[in-house]
Amino acid sequence: MPPEAPNGYATEGEASLLFLEARLGRLASPRFDPLAFDAALPVAQSLAQTAAFLGHDRVAALAAAIRRLLLAASVRARPLPAAAAEQLCQAGDAIHRLLRDIERFGAEPPGDDRALIRRLDRLRRAA
Repeated sequence: MPPEAPNGYATEGEASLLFLEARLGRLASPRFDPLAFDAALPVAQSLAQTAAFLGHDRVAALAAAIRRLLLAASVRARPLPAAAAEQLCQAGDAIHRLLRDIERFGAEPPGDDRALIRRLDRLRRAA
């Protein structure tokens, strides 16, 4: 059985997402901004690891896919294409909804995020 989510887990997750979303503009700007990527990568990693530790598999998988896409763009020193930024927003929205359900009901609802994760991974390979 996974450990119980600590008080404030969903709130901290929301704060992490807001941090990432606030940097999307810089990540997708025409000029590559390494500092924006350096700031965003550990936040995505932390969110994925914490969710995995707590047994929130959907949040963990989405956050890990976000991290992989950001890492690929960072390694290639390229800004995110508009399509990637759009998919990152969709993944962020999905995580927001999951965190609200975790806060409200104590667990993730059932669901399938594989199509969104596949889109993020396709964009990662093209980044």
